[in-house]
Amino acid sequence: MARLINNGSEQVSGKIMDVVYVRYKGGTYIRRAPRVRKEARTPAMLQNQQRFACIQRFCTQFKDTLIPMIWNDRATKGSGYNLFMKANSPAFARDGSLSDPLLLKFSLGELSLPEALTAQLSAPDAGTIKVSWQKESHMGGLRLNDELMAISYDGENFSGMIPTGLKRKDLQGSFELPVMASGVQYLYLFFSSEDRRSFSESVAFKI
Repeated sequence: MARLINNGSEQVSGKIMDVVYVRYKGGTYIRRAPRVRKEARTPAMLQNQQRFACIQRFCTQFKDTLIPMIWNDRATKGSGYNLFMKANSPAFARDGSLSDPLLLKFSLGELSLPEALTAQLSAPDAGTIKVSWQKESHMGGLRLNDELMAISYDGENFSGMIPTGLKRKDLQGSFELPVMASGVQYLYLFFSSEDRRSFSESVAFKI
């Protein structure tokens, strides 16, 4: 779109049809707008576009849940969506497939993760997850009431964020996965403050 710039005199700047008006050193110059030919796209460019589209589809399913809750406040540059996308891009192969689910990150923040956090199914094909972690000697007060949160992945679908009901002070316990997540293959755990405003980084487990 062309526009008039009024600095004592009117000048044209911008694009009209296939002509671009460019201001340079006080003057206005005309040049033809560059054309991008679809046939000029290389196989590498097309592959990058495919990969980008696949990552976008993955991220879009969390744009109304995890991203505004966790990622928006932690994006110092750009949007929380872009930060989430950048953080999870390494998990995807060149063709756009999810090549390493263990690299996915669903949470980040200032809360600490306790050491030796473990997670396992209570029995094969069961929907009960047993977890445990070490006591943190420096931790006390409200932080002891941080709640363990979970997200599961069955190889095709991701669950929503699952409040487990387990507190940081519990050190161990078990929780039930939703019925739809009973065939879980990967589990992502992180802690949340009671008011859901502070979070820890997530950690991934292959179940």
